[in-house]
Amino acid sequence: MLLENLIHRFELVKERNPLHANELLDYIQKSYIYGELSIVEYKKLFLN
Repeated sequence: MLLENLIHRFELVKERNPLHANELLDYIQKSYIYGELSIVEYKKLFLN
């Protein structure tokens, strides 16, 4: 998943644009915890 895809997915779920990068980081952490992201996807997004 690329960053653009992450932002698009965030917009679909939250129905708004992310306000800052920390909000996206919180979103990918929750997505990983709930099993929506694999560890590989999580690491790629978190480390970029």
